[in-house]
Amino acid sequence: MEAADSSLNLVVIADFDGEMAPLYNRLRRALQKWCVEACTREDWEIPFPQLTVHKV
Repeated sequence: MEAADSSLNLVVIADFDGEMAPLYNRLRRALQKWCVEACTREDWEIPFPQLTVHKV
């Protein structure tokens, strides 16, 4: 999809039969989970933005 500041944002396209429509939200969450699991299994680093707090 795009190269962001600290990540490569991918689009996952999945095609399901209309009978799966009632499970739409579950499938969205499952696809996200499976993508994270695949990244972990393949040792892909998933960058997280860092927050720095400065006390004055």
